[in-house]
Amino acid sequence: MAVVELRRQQDLISTEAAQLVLPVLLRAVEAELPDAGWVRLAGLLYPQLVGWRAQAATIAYLAARAVLPTAVRPPALPYELPWTVKALQKTVFGVPRDTPGWSPAKVAADGTARLVRHVEQAGRETTIQVSSASGGKGRWARVSGSASPCYFCALFISRGPVYHSDTARSGGFHAHDHDRCVAVLVRAGARDWPGRDEYERAQDIYADSTRGQSGMDAVNAFRRAWEQPGE
Repeated sequence: MAVVELRRQQDLISTEAAQLVLPVLLRAVEAELPDAGWVRLAGLLYPQLVGWRAQAATIAYLAARAVLPTAVRPPALPYELPWTVKALQKTVFGVPRDTPGWSPAKVAADGTARLVRHVEQAGRETTIQVSSASGGKGRWARVSGSASPCYFCALFISRGPVYHSDTARSGGFHAHDHDRCVAVLVRAGARDWPGRDEYERAQDIYADSTRGQSGMDAVNAFRRAWEQPGE
């Protein structure tokens, strides 16, 4: 399965999730549910999220197996109800109602984006697990497929297919809300892979902008260069 098809299939799942979750959250925000009400709502949404995560994991595994035919499907990583509760409560109660720009529509959209991220993360986790279990036969790369990914995503994209696990040392997949990036499995030693052009562009900008710098100084220098008009 090519990365284009992986993204298309994931987008179908994400769109279905958003179309169901958004109106539910909007009505709940407008009704000013108490804490207990949000816990009950999370309990209603949770089985749906688990189902969507299973679908996302399946398409990610099929994409990984196209690269490594011997790959064994890994077990699903835990996804617990309290995580859904926390995501909703943090979104709904994280910004006071008197904050400029606050609206039920914005809160519902933000909550939906967060839950969609939970769904999509299952696919990323699956690719990472396959890579980790491959015995060095595969590495995973972060690929956005966007004309202009944010600097945060580009920073990880610039490393290419060097990741092999989900540990922080290896660059675990740090996603944000509205993140369109996917984890792509790359066979060890492959000269070409989906996302290589994006990786080379980000790598060149990183190398040019951070020469002689390290730590947050390097990150900030890369951000300035990446966000320059025309970059």
